[in-house]
Order: sequence, then structure tokens, then C-alpha cells
Amino acid sequence: PTPEYYQKLKESIAFITQHSKMQGKKPSTPMATVQKLAREAARSKKRRVKNIGDHICHDCGSTQSPEWRKGPTGAKTLCNACGLRYAKKLKQSEGGTKALKAE
Repeated sequence: PTPEYYQKLKESIAFITQHSKMQGKKPSTPMATVQKLAREAARSKKRRVKNIGDHICHDCGSTQSPEWRKGPTGAKTLCNACGLRYAKKLKQSEGGTKALKAE
């Protein structure tokens, strides 16, 4: 985590503590609050999904992928599987070219 992450976490804790005091509720301990926020942040990262249509694989047409990769037409144009296939094919073609040049 970056320093900005910790700063936002501290600000969130301060907000939650202040808000719970205004509601007349007893604020939870700071460590419990931090742990709760960390769990929520981890869950939200896992569930974070791009809107359908944000990315479409130029090879297979898929709209969902855990990672979008660079393709022949630019960054984030291939789904994970097609991007790995493309990178492997590119690496093999470069390797063959280098072998010919060395001879």
C-alpha cells in the first residue's frame, strides 16, 4: 500500500469515528475500524468489474477478462488469453528473426 492509501484510511477512520459520535453510538476501537475497512477494501477490489463495453477483445470478442493486454492495435485491446497467445507468437517470431540474423 502507498502512503496515499494510509492517508485515506486515516481520513476514513476519522470520518467514521466522528459520524458514529454524532449518531450517539459508541465508536468502535480504531484497530477494529481499520480491520473492517481493510476487509471491505479487499472485497471491493475483488468485485471491481469494468462496465461491459469498456473493453472488447479484438481477437475473440470477449467483454470480460481478469486482465486486458496489449495487442497489435494498441494497449488493452486483447483479453488475457488472446494477449498471452499474441505475446508468445510475437516472441517466437522475434526469436526466429534473431536466429537468422546471427547466421
